[in-house]
Amino acid sequence: MNNLKLTSSSHLLPKNRNWYNLSKKYNLRFGEYGNWFEDISKDRSEVLSITIFLEDFIDNQNLNIKNIKKKLLTFFQVLNGRLKQQNNQIIVSFFSNNDENSLSLAKNSSLKDKISVWFKDYSYSLIKKHNNLFYIDLIKEFSNNGISKCIDFRNWYYAHTYLSSEAIKILSNSIEKICNRIFQAPSKVLVLDCDNTLWGGIIGEDGLEKIQIGQDGVGKIFEDFQKEIKNLIKKGVIVALLSKNNEKDVWQVFKQNSSMILKKKDIVAWKINWNEKYKNIYELSRDLDLDLKSFVFWDDNPIERDQMKKFAPKVFTIDVPDAIYLWPNYLKNFDKLIKFNITNEDKKKTFQYSARAKFIREKDISKDKKNYLKSIKLRAKKLQINQSNINRAEQMNLKTNQYNLRTKRYILKDIRQFNNNNKFSFLGSLKDTYGDHGIVGSVYLEKIDHKIIFLDNLLMSCRVIGRYYESWLLNEAIKQCKKKFKYIVGQYIPTQKNIVVKNFFQDHDFKLLKKKDYDIDYQKIYKKYGHQNLYIAKLNQIKIKNAEIYK
Repeated sequence: MNNLKLTSSSHLLPKNRNWYNLSKKYNLRFGEYGNWFEDISKDRSEVLSITIFLEDFIDNQNLNIKNIKKKLLTFFQVLNGRLKQQNNQIIVSFFSNNDENSLSLAKNSSLKDKISVWFKDYSYSLIKKHNNLFYIDLIKEFSNNGISKCIDFRNWYYAHTYLSSEAIKILSNSIEKICNRIFQAPSKVLVLDCDNTLWGGIIGEDGLEKIQIGQDGVGKIFEDFQKEIKNLIKKGVIVALLSKNNEKDVWQVFKQNSSMILKKKDIVAWKINWNEKYKNIYELSRDLDLDLKSFVFWDDNPIERDQMKKFAPKVFTIDVPDAIYLWPNYLKNFDKLIKFNITNEDKKKTFQYSARAKFIREKDISKDKKNYLKSIKLRAKKLQINQSNINRAEQMNLKTNQYNLRTKRYILKDIRQFNNNNKFSFLGSLKDTYGDHGIVGSVYLEKIDHKIIFLDNLLMSCRVIGRYYESWLLNEAIKQCKKKFKYIVGQYIPTQKNIVVKNFFQDHDFKLLKKKDYDIDYQKIYKKYGHQNLYIAKLNQIKIKNAEIYK
């Protein structure tokens, strides 16, 4: 169970029953009242939640905005130092009781408003710098539920907190949502039905003119639903279709109905046929090279949902609200598809997976794979790791499981070490006729002695598997090393997920490393890397197949 600690500038009423759900999922601890500043500095819980009440920083005898900001800046300075450690996650919640009715307090209210805006802006400036900081705007959250329900002045006098039981429930739920998203990676693919899901009516029966989308009433609901889908796409969510329909009819709606928010280009992959949807989703999984647990399924038909739950249980099947007017807001707040700290790579995901799905469809049609790959004009580029791409290098190290020879998990400080006399590294990008796939590969090399270079790791994104990109990466490594070294040694460390690289070395002219076959210091290698699954090749003799398809 993950550790979560709650602390606050005021009291959080630890014994309130509304903390119970949070305590069931996480090892929940509360900071001692009055020790919140020390908690920020010293506590090392995996997640630390800090709730700030503006009133705790205001001296009613002196409502000088500069003095209040000065106090809060001290908090931000300590917080910033903590965030740089990157070994834990910080949640900051902020609230100010601006429910002032008296005209005599108008100045006070105005000051609170200004500081509230400043605090929020300052927090978001830190979020841009630190991917381990998250913000909860309690003023907004409480307002959505009614401020009067969230304020209990009795608690202010008896327990030094404005929070009512209802407010604690909202705060607890908000923290839980963030923790869930921290510890559980969001799903990547939203799989949608078409008829009575993207539009009202059945295209095959009602025809293009009678389906409901846009304008007023029910049609407006489907339009707003599509707007929320579009927002998810902007955040890196991949959208696919599963529809029992004639494919021609479906694309006719996309092309000819002007009220459609979604366009065909937004749809990464699709199975539009009369097969069972649970069977089709396995095909989608293959085409996108994604595990079924990456998929979220939305269908208005409860029978289709039940079948998906039964025959494809790894898919997250949404229990769609019966009332369709609830759909837009439901999807907007559906946590499982929401991702924090969206990178440029995340924004490219829709295109990249779309390209892969198209690649699979066309490759299956083509009889000659090599000629097909030549036809799509593969263009790879070697990149040195620098400040502009090192975060992507770290992301690949931490997340790549399938095409990963040794599954070594390097963080930023480790990657920076591969820039000295004994260690070398580079990244690789890829373009083809489908577009720019971005940075999809990396290689790490380490000098053993004057004869031997060790292939510390080679990894690449699963979305470019099938393009012989691994051969290009290895070829680039060999070109870099063969003038200085005689041999290259590599290792395969098997896991449950990287079976795809099992034959990497055999496929690229490496031989199993055995004693006395080569004029090398075996003990040096064995001492550092063990004896298992080691392979060797002479750098000036190795021939890389399929590298010639790259320009």
